Order: sequence, then C-alpha cells, then structure tokens
Amino acid sequence: MKCGAAISVSERVVSLTEHDDGWDRYDNRYRHNDSDACKPGGILMSVTASVKVSYRFGEGTIEGIDEFSEELTKHYVANVRGRRAGLGGGLYQLSVEFLSRLTFKEIATFLLEGLAYDLIKTAGKEFVIRPFLDAYSRLKERPTNTRLGIDEVRFTFQDTSILIRELPNTELLSDLEGILISVAQNLPMIAGSSKDRVFEIRIPIVEDDTPERIGRFRDLTWVDEPIDVARISSLDYFRYWGIEYDIEPRKAYDVGAEAFIDERYYTTMEYWALQRAERDKKRSGLR
Repeated sequence: MKCGAAISVSERVVSLTEHDDGWDRYDNRYRHNDSDACKPGGILMSVTASVKVSYRFGEGTIEGIDEFSEELTKHYVANVRGRRAGLGGGLYQLSVEFLSRLTFKEIATFLLEGLAYDLIKTAGKEFVIRPFLDAYSRLKERPTNTRLGIDEVRFTFQDTSILIRELPNTELLSDLEGILISVAQNLPMIAGSSKDRVFEIRIPIVEDDTPERIGRFRDLTWVDEPIDVARISSLDYFRYWGIEYDIEPRKAYDVGAEAFIDERYYTTMEYWALQRAERDKKRSGLR
C-alpha cells in the first residue's frame, strides 16, 4: 500500500456498539504490516490506534471539521461527530478519546526513559497523539474557530483509563505532556497500593472548601460552581486525582504527598444529584 492511499475495509476491521451519545464501546483489530508505514515526510502511518472526537455546537457547525476528520483518518481509526446543544453561537467544546493497544504501564516506562510522549511505537503497536495535535492546531487557527476548546481527553489503555478534564484559565493540551509524565511517576504508588485493578485515573479533582460543601473532593463543575474559579491554574492538574478501582471504593490521591486520602470523591453528576437532594430537603423542611 502506497503512502497516502486509503485503507480498505479488508485491511481494517472495526466492531462497534453505538448509542445516542456516540460509541459506548468499540474494539479494533488490525492487519499490521510495518512495510505499509510511511517513511519520514509521508502522511500515512500503520493504523494501530483509534480516536473518537465528539462535540456540541450552538449555531452552525465547526468550520473545517470535515477536513479535520479526513486528516485524522490518515493516522487513526477515527470517528468525529457533532451534536447540537444549548451553547452560544460559535462556542464548540470537544471531547476526545484515544484507544491504544498498549498498556499504560508500557507507556510509563517509555515516558520515564525520556521518549516523546506524543509518538511511541513498539512491537507493532503505537501510542500516537501528534497527528491529532497537529490537526487540532490547524482547525483552531481558522478565523471563525477562536472559541473552539476541549472539555476532556480520555486515554483508554489495555490496563486502565486516564480521564483529564480541562480546567478554567488553562490550555489542557499545553499541560498534557507534564500530566502524563506525572501519572507515570506516580503509577507505582497508585497501582501498588492495592491488589485491585485501577479502573480509571481522574484528573483533576478539587478540594471543596466552600461553607456548604457536600463532600471534600469532587469534579470542578462548569455550571453554578461555588468555588472561585479565578484562583484555578495549571497547578491544579497536579494537586489531587481521583482513583477508581474495579471493586474497592474510589479514593482521592494527593499528588504532591504521593499518598492516598481516605475519602471518596464525587463526579459532576453525583455532585449535582446530591445538591438537588439537599435542596429538596430544605424545601420539605427536613433540614
């Protein structure tokens, strides 16, 4: 197959389950042939990684989204889809998910050896983010896409998942390398503290110090957030993480202290549900 040629159905097999909000689960199997990979300067790589990009839009879709999607298909099994939502005109928020045939334990070894975080290849398997970063940069440079942003990036490896949600006053992609290296450095403590498998590492969670807090640790919300977000910075990616296991209760993790805090954390949806329950109690006079 020549560099730049399309990948035929016979060379790529994709099995997926689709729901209203996109792909809930998908499994990719590939015919890998190193001779098909492009030489330096080419545009097509052996496709052993997948990326899903979903976005919500207000008035009109994203300028250049079709070109962005086509560019991703040169490097990944890619799915790019949008859905109308109650956002202001020109405000677009992307959720990105990468699937890799590698374990994060393998990735961590390479990162701690100083390899580039965005292009790792080993034994016919790849962890490649650079093509996405380049395509996204070109998409964001378009004049009408000044309010384009990323809500979250999820990495699904063979052993665990890492979910990174963008914080106010930050550029998530600018901090991505530092975050992944920090996870690699903390992995022995996180994975070694329990016999249970780490299902997901959630980055970041915040400590709620407001007077009427429901729990100590939770996601930072994007609607009616009582915490003063003006004080949020990139440093908060490296303060507290949420660790979820297959069976054991989830825990907060103090990155600076390299230690667990024996308190659970709440996701955005859980926090909102608890807020509603508290409001209902007040209305009914139970509190």
